[in-house]
Amino acid sequence: MKPLEKLYSDVLREARHADVNACARLFVSAVVSYDRTLEDLANDLISDIETRFSHGTEAQTIADYFANLYSFVTAQFDSSCDFTEADWQNVYASVTALEEELPIELLQTYLSVFLERGII
Repeated sequence: MKPLEKLYSDVLREARHADVNACARLFVSAVVSYDRTLEDLANDLISDIETRFSHGTEAQTIADYFANLYSFVTAQFDSSCDFTEADWQNVYASVTALEEELPIELLQTYLSVFLERGII
């Protein structure tokens, strides 16, 4: 099973139990497994996760969000992935807040996605 598939499966299971914080921990763990230098970015991206999802949000919606977030952070983001306008703004704010700590190649990839999606 690929890391993204495993994350999706694990998050979906936790989301069915309405544990968004467990989903967030799984996301951070998956990102750190991919690249330890991205831990601060992963933590920043989930800093307001409790307010992001209301009680009763469908488990699949939560799993899709974390899968898209993981795809973005690991530079596997493609045209099938997307966020709401508010989510894009949060992702952009996290990336720009930590831009000096990010590997330059990854930062360039993130900025390219932001340009492509009209965020900047």
